Amino acid sequence: MGFLQELAKGPSQEQKDAWAQDKDQKAKDKHAESIAYATERLKNMLAEDEQVIYRYGFINNLLAATTKKVIYLDKTVGKTTTYYAVPYSKITNFIYEDPTGMAMTTKVKIYAGGDSPAISIDTKMGDGLIEICQVISSMLP
Repeated sequence: MGFLQELAKGPSQEQKDAWAQDKDQKAKDKHAESIAYATERLKNMLAEDEQVIYRYGFINNLLAATTKKVIYLDKTVGKTTTYYAVPYSKITNFIYEDPTGMAMTTKVKIYAGGDSPAISIDTKMGDGLIEICQVISSMLP
């Protein structure tokens, strides 16, 4: 069989499986790097036995779900860095707004009692926010 016929057959199942495993490993490595980065940036906010389990980062800001709380790092360029931390036991509800139609902003609001959110995020880079909401939901008492 010639080169072109071999090429036309496409990759073997073995090659496809190897590519899938490589893709999965790269995703796991990226997630581990992401968690390590968040742990380093938030080390002053973490208790001794607390671990970051999910991280969502955008521009200079960072939203992390840990084993005990949600932490939002809000860094205003050239100004201040503010850390918001809300233990899961204090979260009364949270809202995830997915943009539809002409809207382009994804919003997450986390409430810890009261009328105004303890953490409020509006971003045009919404990929990953739904996953952190799923983590928060699974950690609520």
